Order: sequence, then C-alpha cells, then structure tokens
Amino acid sequence: AGLEAARALGQRGYAVTLAESKKELGGRVSLESRLPGLAEWARVRDWRVGQLNKMTNVDIFLDSELTAEHVREFDFDHIVLATGAYWRGDGVGRKHTDPIPGIKSINVVTVDSVLGGSIPEGPVLVFDDDHYYMGNVIAEVLRLAGCEVTLVTPASDVASWTHNTLELERVSAHMYSLGVTMITHNNVVDVTPDRVEIEHVYTGETRWVAACTLVPVTARLPNEKLYQSLQGSVHHPDVKTLTRIGDCLAPGAIVHATYAGHRFAREFDIDDNERR
Repeated sequence: AGLEAARALGQRGYAVTLAESKKELGGRVSLESRLPGLAEWARVRDWRVGQLNKMTNVDIFLDSELTAEHVREFDFDHIVLATGAYWRGDGVGRKHTDPIPGIKSINVVTVDSVLGGSIPEGPVLVFDDDHYYMGNVIAEVLRLAGCEVTLVTPASDVASWTHNTLELERVSAHMYSLGVTMITHNNVVDVTPDRVEIEHVYTGETRWVAACTLVPVTARLPNEKLYQSLQGSVHHPDVKTLTRIGDCLAPGAIVHATYAGHRFAREFDIDDNERR
C-alpha cells in the first residue's frame, strides 16, 4: 500500500517522502516472497521500487522506525500511514470469537515469528483457520526445518481457497510428499502444554493430538499504534489530513493493499463531493 501510494503520488507530481521501518522496501511482500514457492511475488515490490528510483520528487528513507514525534518534526501537510498488520497469537478468527481455551498453557509461535526465522522444537500443530495459502506454506517451512508437523483446519480441504486458482490438488500432493499430517473438518477446542484437542465440525467427535507448539494461522490485526499516537496531529495547523491505507486499516490480501494505495493517490485531491 505504501509503495503504490508513493509511486502513484510521485507520478502525479507531488513531493513525497517515503519512510520504511525496515532495511528494505516491500513490507509483507518482501517477507512472504522468501517463503517456499512464492519468490515470484517479489515482482510486486521490485517494479514499484524501480519506478520510485526514477523519481526525483520522491525521497526514500530506509531503516526509519518513526514515532509520532518524528513525524511531527517534518511538518508534512498530509500524513499517510501504511504500517501493515500482524498475525494474532490467540486463535481468534473464523471459528473462535474468543481466544482458544488453554492457549496460554502451550508454546505459541505466531506466523510473524516464523516469517522472522523462529523455528520451534518438538511436534508442532498448525491451526489453519485462514484457508488461504499461509497455513500450508508455514507448515512447509516448519517441516523443511525438521519439525514434525500436523496441519489442522475446519475446512474440507487444506488451503481450500486454492480451489479458485486450480492449485488445490498440487498443494495437497505437496503436503503429502513433505510428510505433513493433514487433518480437515476439525476445529481446535482445547490446549494443554503437550497436546491439543480437536473436534470434528460436523460430528462433534473429539480427540487429542500431541503437540508442544501451536502455530495459529487465523486472523490479523492492524498495526495502528502510530496512527493512534498521531491522531492529535490533525488538529495541528500544518497537518491537513491523517490517513490509514492498506492492512493497517483493514487487513486483506496483497492485491487489496495495492489497490488501497493506488486509490488513495488517485483520489488524493478530489473534493469529497466528487467522490463516487
């Protein structure tokens, strides 16, 4: 979202400052493109970085973890935040509106921790209530690192969204070839330090699965700390607007974040009465 907003605003001739908290641009795309099978996703970042590097009206600052005070020092007219989102570690998602019972008793490793290189020891249960691609890819990362992995999902298939991309059979076959144990139609209902109780979503039958670590792939929450800290800035005479875009407003797929950044830039100077 941030890259596309900066690129499209720069193309329109605005003076833009892009501050990136990490040492490289790309946010979640940079992280996820390092996962097995997703290397080509880096093109979403690379094309935009290439376009930005051609623009003399766009300044880029890497490794810049900004606080509200830092942002205010720049005296910008408009502030746009694309600070992303983070994966929940309590299991709240489609099946659970409250944290999974007993989840604090087991070692929980979040998706973000795995993306950052954290590999747990002992048998691992990946609970995929996202149904997209992250559950099976995280399971692959852990299995390739030598973990015994069980992938549990309430859906009828692992990575059930891949029905839409005609990848479902390939994904399932690949999980089998890696030695990942796949359990579908089951929800996680209780957790102890060394095992997880699962329940069949239709029959209600329960059983226990040995696991020392739980990786919940459920829902994400916006990284909105900076936004909350800056909200008072909109009352500053030099700050005209403060806006959130992309995952830090509404976590979604990469395509949604890209669209949000582009739409912001296209509608930036449109009067509210002209918006459709």
